[in-house]
Amino acid sequence: MPHVFVIGSKGGTGTSSVAANLARSIRLNGETSVLIELCPQNQLGVHFALPWPNVQGWAQCESFVDLAKQFYRTDSDILLLPYGQMANGITPDTLFTHLKQIELPENAWFIFDCPKTFPVFEFASRKDFIIEVSTCDPICHSILYQKYAYKNYKPIQGHYILVNKYNAQSQIEAEIFCVWQNELNQLCPLFIHFDEAIKEAPGYQNQAVQTHPGNTCRADFAKLSSWLASKVSQQ
Repeated sequence: MPHVFVIGSKGGTGTSSVAANLARSIRLNGETSVLIELCPQNQLGVHFALPWPNVQGWAQCESFVDLAKQFYRTDSDILLLPYGQMANGITPDTLFTHLKQIELPENAWFIFDCPKTFPVFEFASRKDFIIEVSTCDPICHSILYQKYAYKNYKPIQGHYILVNKYNAQSQIEAEIFCVWQNELNQLCPLFIHFDEAIKEAPGYQNQAVQTHPGNTCRADFAKLSSWLASKVSQQ
């Protein structure tokens, strides 16, 4: 039961779109995808035509029984658990405990869309994946270097930095990416190209890998999901 935590180095790197498209790509491979939103902004549902009014979710649940009723099965056969509206419900700690009680296929992939402030390293185990989404811009470059280059950071198993919205035609992006390849040990060997389909897909309340089957990002996410699957098999 692989767990993938998708979190951004900063706001605006595209964590929700990465989580949504990765979940869809895994489902296209015949695996079960369970997509869980940990961000109170409730933007993940935009990718799956989740109705805006009266959005329920795990945040207002008080018990395991309530939680089990909040899963939404998308048209693409992905189990989606929205965040919902903040209330006096369960906490993330309790959420993870309850998730273990829900009957799902043993090979199900759990993908968590995390806000930037989520303490992901406290919840992830050694067998889990932490996909830190970054963009090749000076701000992300500064953030990553402060966190991982100047403090003798020791890479954590399963933690990878994924470059998203990469534009090879941009000189500064190409230069930053080259530096990261040489100096960031936890840089993911794959990246997601900049693609207009990523922007357009939420307008159709869908995922880019589904609405534009012949585009670049579909191939990128297919490679990413296959790479993660190979990592799981190595475990």
